[in-house]
Amino acid sequence: MLTEHLERALRGAGIGIFEIAIRKGIDRPELDSLDGLEIASDDRDRVMRELEAFAGKETPELVVEYRASDDGDGRVRWRQARGSLVRDEHGIATHLVGATQDITQLKESQQETRRLQRRIEQAELERAGPAAPRAEEDEARVLERQRQLVTSAEEEARRAVELLKLATGLSGVTVWSIDLAAGDLASANATFINMAESLGYEPGELPADLGSIMELTIFADDRPSLMAALQAYLDGRSERFEAEARVIRKDGSLEWHLARGVAVRDDDGRPTRLTGTSVFVTRIK
Repeated sequence: MLTEHLERALRGAGIGIFEIAIRKGIDRPELDSLDGLEIASDDRDRVMRELEAFAGKETPELVVEYRASDDGDGRVRWRQARGSLVRDEHGIATHLVGATQDITQLKESQQETRRLQRRIEQAELERAGPAAPRAEEDEARVLERQRQLVTSAEEEARRAVELLKLATGLSGVTVWSIDLAAGDLASANATFINMAESLGYEPGELPADLGSIMELTIFADDRPSLMAALQAYLDGRSERFEAEARVIRKDGSLEWHLARGVAVRDDDGRPTRLTGTSVFVTRIK
């Protein structure tokens, strides 16, 4: 049920999430069946090449735009996929994970901008007499359209974030990400969605470093085992990170949470970021 709430909210925000096993190469039938990608048949070969190039380190990042599968209303819909590689402790890429965003409105705005730009260029070629005012009007229209495009993109981004916060709040899920670039787990900076609110704090009231957050919010008896589980996974001594711990609310009461995470590693197998979720499980304890 928790997963269903989160998936519905993400779908409402035009966001899809995907995970592709790549240790033995990308399987085309699996790619076609992934709900998070929804690639139109005419673009599948091109997207497949982009994914394979990224997985094979031929390109430094995965950012690909493509047409989505037709949903029956005749409107061409566009999506943008971004992804990163998940590596094991030996630095070998095992999975490609990422998210897709509906960019149909952005693409339609870009097309309209190009159309108006062509009109301006044509008017400049005919800039004799009354053509000049028309060119100025078209140029003003392009600038206004571009301003609307930026505003719309900002609103869509805010809406996606708010829907994600709403989904995590309703489902009792906290999403977190820990920056491990410095190599020190205790002092690493951490970003949380829905943690402060779910524990009774105001947004921005919690500290930014992981050590201080754990001291404030994790029950003292559970901290050593939680840190040990984290370190064992990051060191490659365990296949996955999964741990239960008691969490301290602002009012001092305790509740149980289940945390799961996956590490992003560099080419040498060193973890650079740990991302995961924490789920409220007191009711089933």
